[in-house]
Amino acid sequence: MKKLKFILVVLIAVSFLFQSCEKAESDFNYLESFSFKDVKIHGVMAGNLIEVYVPYGTDYKNLIPLGEVSESATISPEFGVAQDFTEDVIFTVTAEDGTVNKYTIRVLVETYCDFESFTLGEIGYWNGSDLSGEYVSGNLRFKNSYSVTYNSWSGFAYSNLKNITTAGFSNQYSVYAGSGANNSAKFGLACLFGKAEITLEKPTTMQEIYITNSTYAALSMKLGDNYAKKFGGQAGTDPDWFMLSIEGIDKNNQVTDTISVYLADFRSTDSSKDYILSTWGKLDLTKLGEINKMNFWLTSSDNGDWGMNTPAYFCIDNLFGIVTKE
Repeated sequence: MKKLKFILVVLIAVSFLFQSCEKAESDFNYLESFSFKDVKIHGVMAGNLIEVYVPYGTDYKNLIPLGEVSESATISPEFGVAQDFTEDVIFTVTAEDGTVNKYTIRVLVETYCDFESFTLGEIGYWNGSDLSGEYVSGNLRFKNSYSVTYNSWSGFAYSNLKNITTAGFSNQYSVYAGSGANNSAKFGLACLFGKAEITLEKPTTMQEIYITNSTYAALSMKLGDNYAKKFGGQAGTDPDWFMLSIEGIDKNNQVTDTISVYLADFRSTDSSKDYILSTWGKLDLTKLGEINKMNFWLTSSDNGDWGMNTPAYFCIDNLFGIVTKE
């Protein structure tokens, strides 16, 4: 199969390859490579439709396309001339013999957070003690609340701590999976009193998020502690569960939909199916539609007079969404 290359040019940090149709020896009307000047890109190709992802904040109304075509062929619009990619742009490659091949370039603005660019000190976590009230990645704003009086936090934090053996509150910043998603170094985590928020600067259709348990919550469910029960009970037959829910909020402050997933589930009559999530799971968020905010909350089968007994913590990584172009 013929490959279309997304070439690495000056100041272009990422390249990618695509496949198109087999090129006959007599045909010279193909787009051989494609990129944008000074923009980090990646993408996919289906037939002659090429979807190119650019980072949030890119001026997609003034992108300069670069690339290569078959020997002696020409392309229109010309490479090297700024184009508005708010809508799809069709590039026509014309061979010397007059035959043409048309490619549709669709630019998608992505927002992405894998936490790897965040700086961490020797303690290995950020919990909002600087009183900034949030941290930001692309289009995503992770809300945080910190109390100086009680030296406590809620909402979202981030960390690189991976202790999976120490139980209790002193180990509240570790991930039970033993690393970030895909064996990365850093990850996000949340401590909830009610709901935690991620707001979006511009309307976005979120695509996916990776989730797993914190060590604090996981070992509390596995072993029990002074506040929470051991899931399954002493006989292992109690139908316990721990659930994360995510709702989308649109620009009119209306709920678009809600997605729920079990972080632990002991409800089956077959105890071999009981689990406490210890790996990263990818959750599809497209059901939420175009949103301006996501709310997160936790529920559990283990509750007392003051609410949920299970530690209200979970971990996140690799959030990905497509920002609506204006």
